[in-house]
Amino acid sequence: MHLLVYTVTCTYIYLYIQLLVHTFTCVYSYLYMHLLVYTVTCTYSYLYMHLLVYTVTCTYSYLYMHLLVYTVTCTYIYLYIQLLVHAFTCIYSYLYMHLLVYTVTC
Repeated sequence: MHLLVYTVTCTYIYLYIQLLVHTFTCVYSYLYMHLLVYTVTCTYSYLYMHLLVYTVTCTYSYLYMHLLVYTVTCTYIYLYIQLLVHAFTCIYSYLYMHLLVYTVTC
């Protein structure tokens, strides 16, 4: 009788400990997996955000540089054309004046 009670008690204690170990192992695994998923998700989100910010910044810089180059080029062309028009006007006026003076003199 005593042996039976002792055996049953030991078996019960053993199974209870096994159940506890199993439960803690499962809870630990579950929490660890969630932590891992959370860490990977956060890292991915962080890297994605940095990539997005980098891409937007680079695109902005690229477009700004193109706009700047375009503006400078257009301004340069405009000023060059103005200079050419002014030069031709001056030359034309100078030649016309000489022709007029020559005509009047002759």
